[in-house]
Amino acid sequence: MQWRDHGIEFTDTDPPTSRAEARRVLAVLRAATPVPEGAKTISDLLFQVNRLIHHLTRHVPDEDEALVREELAVLEGIRETQRNHSTYMWLDSRIGAIKAELGDVTGARRALESAIYESRMLNEPELGRFCTEILQKLPEPQ
Repeated sequence: MQWRDHGIEFTDTDPPTSRAEARRVLAVLRAATPVPEGAKTISDLLFQVNRLIHHLTRHVPDEDEALVREELAVLEGIRETQRNHSTYMWLDSRIGAIKAELGDVTGARRALESAIYESRMLNEPELGRFCTEILQKLPEPQ
């Protein structure tokens, strides 16, 4: 599958590999939402963004805190406009990981628990394990 718009082009086999490129994709998605349910272009892009978030979470090192906070703002903006369980799962996993990095234990816990719940519903055990590992490293709520 290939998606191209606003100067962004990537495929399943060649996802963006930098946070800067990812943020461009996410910004385009945020600008495109909300959209009517079933709109093919946006659903294709959501699928790609899900894969992208998964890829970046595991393979691209974090950059400075300001950029991480910018990514968090974009992801949270997208999260507020979506009604898709798979999208919730991927977004919440990344939001939780970022909030854990930034020391927001309550926000991280809430997002990670949501992602774990969705991963069980959608039979995505690998993502559930990933989120559980992060959750277990968080300090207990006070």
